[in-house]
Amino acid sequence: MKTNSLCLPWLLSFPLLVWTAPAADEIPAHQARQIYDAAPAQPRAVPKKPRLVLIWNTPAHLMEKDPHKGYCIPYGTAALEAVGKKSGAFEPVASGDLTTYLPENLRQFDAIVMNNSSGPWITPTEADMAKEAFQKHGADKIAVEQLLRQSLLDYVANGGGVVSLHYAIAANRHWPEYRFC
Repeated sequence: MKTNSLCLPWLLSFPLLVWTAPAADEIPAHQARQIYDAAPAQPRAVPKKPRLVLIWNTPAHLMEKDPHKGYCIPYGTAALEAVGKKSGAFEPVASGDLTTYLPENLRQFDAIVMNNSSGPWITPTEADMAKEAFQKHGADKIAVEQLLRQSLLDYVANGGGVVSLHYAIAANRHWPEYRFC
């Protein structure tokens, strides 16, 4: 399959191995099908237990400025989902919802793939702060951001895996500890 330098295509939009057409803002159906068809049918090594992998994409409020919104991110998501679902190596969960980084949510994942995520995504917006999941942690954006930062650092310190694809290493420039990946 020719990838045209598509920044490591990976998949997440093929629930239960049922083929579904991508959303209008995602990749063309024929290309999603090519990626799915190219994915391995079985893992190289059989997992000892089921694994859950977070495919972290740029949150919606930053996506318009993301330089990879039209190609690396959707193609990467498609490829990660295909590899996980088709091979059975892991269950992919694609998200750009910041509540995923709350400690009670993040600990369920065996690994995180930072899929070209960019910008200061660890900083909650007013819309994020209005979510019930954040409200129970307080109304202070700075405190919630600190909680999210510590949650990710604790996740890594406790053995959680992180893969940073391409542009994701440039995210969160305001947070020096993020550069661990």
